[in-house]
Amino acid sequence: MRVHLRIKDQEAPLCIPISEAEPELLADSGLPWRTSRWLFGYEYHSGAYYSATTSTQVIYESRLQLRCLILADFDPSVTFIVAQPFQLHATVDGARRHYVPDYFLTTTSGPVVLDVAPSERRSSPRSRDTYAWMRIALATRQWTLDVISEPPPAFFHNVHMLAGCRRCPVTLHTALTQLRSLNLIGMTIGEAIACVDGERDIAYAALMQLLWTHYVSVDLNARIHDDTFLVASDCCDVDLPSGSATDCPASEGKCP
Repeated sequence: MRVHLRIKDQEAPLCIPISEAEPELLADSGLPWRTSRWLFGYEYHSGAYYSATTSTQVIYESRLQLRCLILADFDPSVTFIVAQPFQLHATVDGARRHYVPDYFLTTTSGPVVLDVAPSERRSSPRSRDTYAWMRIALATRQWTLDVISEPPPAFFHNVHMLAGCRRCPVTLHTALTQLRSLNLIGMTIGEAIACVDGERDIAYAALMQLLWTHYVSVDLNARIHDDTFLVASDCCDVDLPSGSATDCPASEGKCP
């Protein structure tokens, strides 16, 4: 199988063998293959999302793509995200095939090509055939193809809420310092917020920022509320302070 990539550049598309394609090239010089699209009668909800992972705007073409983009941004193993990174070309059984995947991710376990498809479409014969030859083509570079559809509603609701706190404004710094001085493991969200001086909204946003950055974690498969317990994050390398998680009387609103 002959495989090459067409990468959109400022002047003209670059055509390179997949064996010569480096993730850094896609991240540094690649432009989205499409900017946005609109067709009469079709609901394309395109836009741009500010990614905390890349500190740049990353485009999407549908609400489902936006959901999957937010989840990728939240994933601690993802180190960079590129939208519509290239047009993949391959000769399969004598026929020329090409496809533009939705995203290219660099991760701690290797590059991942991500395509977003509604569950009813990804199971169609045409989609199965497309993804089959793409997997074979990408495997020649030891890249992985990941096809994702609608995320679980409760899980996405929580991550979407945390994404609202993915930036860290100066107004949160004092609350973040106070929260980091606590042993949050075993506390409820309400108890942790009560340990922070000042406005509840600031304390809540600071705690959500710690959840977004995986400083601590919660069960994301259940709706987050004040009675949700904070647990250790699998990917957090920070040594949390020792001490009792019940030393903060919620009725007083602050820790002794």
